Amino acid sequence: MATPIGHGLIATGLSLLIFRGGRANNLKILALLVFAANVPDLDFLPGLISGDLNRYHQGITHSIFGLTVFLLVCAVFVHGMKASRDWLIWLGLAYGSHLVIDYFGTDNRMPVGMPLFWPVSSDFYKSSLDLLPGVRHGGNGADWTEFVTDLLSWANLQAIGVEFLVSLPVLIMGYVVYRRRMYLKNK
Repeated sequence: MATPIGHGLIATGLSLLIFRGGRANNLKILALLVFAANVPDLDFLPGLISGDLNRYHQGITHSIFGLTVFLLVCAVFVHGMKASRDWLIWLGLAYGSHLVIDYFGTDNRMPVGMPLFWPVSSDFYKSSLDLLPGVRHGGNGADWTEFVTDLLSWANLQAIGVEFLVSLPVLIMGYVVYRRRMYLKNK
């Protein structure tokens, strides 16, 4: 599973690829997409309240059901703001990128993987190909201090470095596409 930084880097690259015109420079839009890419990990919050930070992690927020609920909530706000329906696609891509990234990340905590198709199936899914080393965030039953100690570990700093290298092609491609659009727009 990736760090919030890894999820944010991919969301940044996607935002550069998706947006037309000068929108990719808008920090509010970028922040919204980075937030959307990290929403599935808000499942740490109920664990924080219960005293076991990992209790609910990689649960229903890491599923098609979680994505659907997220998009329904976003649809209410998009409709209320009279924003483009494209926003739902962009926000869905950002959220979905989280699931794809975690699918290819190392996961050594039981149960391994994510319940991608919950509630249709309670099976957990994970690729046998680990592209990312995964983030350490305490074992099952981890309290707040163990969680923070693991987050600030050398292993997690290395994981962020690998995430940066893996996301670099998406960032470069997004930047090139964005610059090309800006050049054609100003021509």
